[in-house]
Amino acid sequence: MATINTTGIFPSAKFISTNGSGDLQEVVSEVETFGSVTHDGLTFTANAGGLLASPPSIEIVEDANATGIEFSSNGDAITMAVQSIASTPAVPATFDEVAIDGITFKAEVAGDSGFSVLINESQLADNMDFANGVLTIDLDSLIGSKTQADIANLYALAGSAVKDNIEITFTNLAGVLATTGSTDLAGGTDEVPEVPAVGISSYTQSQVQTAFNGASGHIQGLVSLSISDASANLVSTLVQTEINGTDAIQGNLDVDSDYILIKRTDLHDLEASEQNDGRKFLWGVIQGRSSNQ
Repeated sequence: MATINTTGIFPSAKFISTNGSGDLQEVVSEVETFGSVTHDGLTFTANAGGLLASPPSIEIVEDANATGIEFSSNGDAITMAVQSIASTPAVPATFDEVAIDGITFKAEVAGDSGFSVLINESQLADNMDFANGVLTIDLDSLIGSKTQADIANLYALAGSAVKDNIEITFTNLAGVLATTGSTDLAGGTDEVPEVPAVGISSYTQSQVQTAFNGASGHIQGLVSLSISDASANLVSTLVQTEINGTDAIQGNLDVDSDYILIKRTDLHDLEASEQNDGRKFLWGVIQGRSSNQ
């Protein structure tokens, strides 16, 4: 005679047991979850639920070649690169200067002053003046008859127009002059201020959100981003972390259904190995009914 399964007669039949405390050994159902990872107030959540065969991942790195915050991807691996630049110390200013016949003429203003020195010989009188960026030195005789001391005397008597713009120093007051004409001062540079370091802590969660909003469609298709505090700064990098969820777990019993639970030993002569034998099952039910009339 062909075997008839109990579930063939009663499709909703379940074979369940209790544990040592009498609790049902039943599977607890769960809905699928969407994987996420939270770091420095940033929460990246996978857009696909359940346990994924190829879950997305996120890595946060410092990169000197990044411009601000940049998102990139290699397949499903997402990288958030944050600009990282070491601090640069300040560089002091330098001043234009020129040495003529052992005399150094130095601009009092930093950087490229555009100043020049003009020495004229055989003029009506010895004189030194500064105007329109030119220090003019007039000598009353031929250049070879004058020494550094003569220029030092003129500088000592010069007015503020000269001294506020040109500093003059001498190496040998007895030294004879030999140069006429105009000579430009050169070599000055402006001060370069310190450039402070830029790193992870230079950026806020809000700036990350802005960068993510501009990320590729592929990245935004893989994950979404939420932030906890727009004004809070980031703190640290993050090694690559997979973003994965869990699959749904289905319960053994149908939802919103009533079941009748009968202890197997109350069914006549039904062994545990025979509970899915429809004939034995029905015989046990009928015999139980007959025995209790």
